[in-house]
Amino acid sequence: MVHRFQLPTGFFRAKLAPDADAVFLPGSEERSGTFQCVGGRHLYHVGGKQIWDWAGGAAERYKDVAGSIFIEGRHIIMKRSGDAISAGGTFRGDGHFTLFPDVYIQNCRIEHVHGDRNAVHADVFQLDYSLRSLKVDRLTADTNYQAFYLRPVAPILSDVDLRRCNIKLNLSKDSIENATLIYLFGNNDDVSNSNHTVYLTDVYCEIPSQLNPLQYFSPRTGLHSGADSEGPYVWWPDLTQRVKDLHGRPARIRIGRPPGGDFVPAASIGLNYRSPGYQCGAD
Repeated sequence: MVHRFQLPTGFFRAKLAPDADAVFLPGSEERSGTFQCVGGRHLYHVGGKQIWDWAGGAAERYKDVAGSIFIEGRHIIMKRSGDAISAGGTFRGDGHFTLFPDVYIQNCRIEHVHGDRNAVHADVFQLDYSLRSLKVDRLTADTNYQAFYLRPVAPILSDVDLRRCNIKLNLSKDSIENATLIYLFGNNDDVSNSNHTVYLTDVYCEIPSQLNPLQYFSPRTGLHSGADSEGPYVWWPDLTQRVKDLHGRPARIRIGRPPGGDFVPAASIGLNYRSPGYQCGAD
């Protein structure tokens, strides 16, 4: 059985049985409230615009999910400090991991993520829960703090696959001193104690020219900069077996904007979004 939820403009929380599937249907108006889903097997959240202005740790949180989480066409604007999306299975603090969903994020735009080292460590995506895989295709975001926090504080069984993503670092005191746009591992122990592969393909990070790009990715140890015919990039020569592109080559994070502009323009998603690959009228 598929449960269908028409989302209100304010706070929303659903608690689902482990074998329940759910479709979340945004309305024709912008939402301001937090979205939370606890439990469920396969979840689908497609379209809609959220200008998040609510107390809480994340604009959208999906936890204790067993099978898959599919997030597409979302436009999230962060008026308050917090994570935009946190999604997965078993919480990292539980210790006994039993749920490993696949998380898919596609055609999404997330704006004005802002954090503070002494307050909220805000992320575009926060890894708080166990995963089988995380697959992101076409995402545009801006932040003054962190974008993808993917340190394996909870198990990742298969892979992390980021493709066609562009992130802009907004200049502030916190961004200069504390920002980390893509946080893959904290140190060599994180690498040794995990087995997942990271794929980075057509990933761009726009960093103000007066800043050193080597300060904004983790692990910093072993991170090098370079340039080729496509422009400047950063990469990890010693992690080429773990961090690569979809062709198996060493992954390079491009410094700058994509040649064609944002992968996800604001006009292409949000309230009027219709997925080309998903029909919400079918069970």
